[in-house]
Amino acid sequence: MLMFAFPIHAQDTVSGDIGNRIFEPAKGPFIIKEDITVPEGQATIIKAGCVFLFQNFSGIIVKGSLSVNGTPESLVVFTSYTDQKYVVDAKDTAKPFDWNGIFIAPQAGDIHLSDFLLVYSVYGIKSKKEDIFLNNAQFKASGQFHFTIKDKIQDVTDGVPFNYQKTPEEKIKVNANPVERNGFGKPIPLIVGATGVVTGVTAIITFVKMGEAKKDYRNEVDPVRQKELEKKYNANRAAGIVCTGVSAICLPLSAMLFIKNKKSVSVNLSPILGHETGIALAIDF
Repeated sequence: MLMFAFPIHAQDTVSGDIGNRIFEPAKGPFIIKEDITVPEGQATIIKAGCVFLFQNFSGIIVKGSLSVNGTPESLVVFTSYTDQKYVVDAKDTAKPFDWNGIFIAPQAGDIHLSDFLLVYSVYGIKSKKEDIFLNNAQFKASGQFHFTIKDKIQDVTDGVPFNYQKTPEEKIKVNANPVERNGFGKPIPLIVGATGVVTGVTAIITFVKMGEAKKDYRNEVDPVRQKELEKKYNANRAAGIVCTGVSAICLPLSAMLFIKNKKSVSVNLSPILGHETGIALAIDF
């Protein structure tokens, strides 16, 4: 006799805006003749045991927040209006593609769906939003697929409980000290910056010595002494290039750690070779 405990009354028909509503199982099952919508900035709660019966070309469009609070013992059911398990006098047999499914818009708010059964839809749940929560979600007999995130089909097995959870990705914030910003911030960016400065100064010194060795080489007539000056020139040149490379890495890294909310930091560090020897440093924030 319990199979006949779902009489359908006109007051059970739901359509249009369902924002800021709480659905109780005692008032159902709920018949959906056309799309129902959770508007942006509003929230809808569906309690355990609720049954939603969707007619052709209908579904749920979620632009706000949706909470489905089923339990393992009392699932929330989203199914076809011709599902004879809930509509005993249905004139047709329920089948895939009977109704659209649940569409979650990219601007949707909090989406938390637990312990529900979704059957005979076109696309199950189609979410354009990544950070949603599904717990003990059961899909059966979907026409196209059970569950997609940003058009990517998820691996869901027909009739097997499925869980999905993804929290919003935290944006990277450049902050010398996330607890308390002071004059220098954390030691790490300070050490990195100091390393960049030291290696930069070292590069300048080695390039200066390289220039001096080159000048002395030109003025020297003794072949033995010229050989020594050539070795000195090459050694300082190699050391200068290495120090320049280290400084070129450390300085922009330190700048990015110290400077908050900057999209890019460009640091150019290059030696000046020729009659005047030195190093050029350009930082663009």
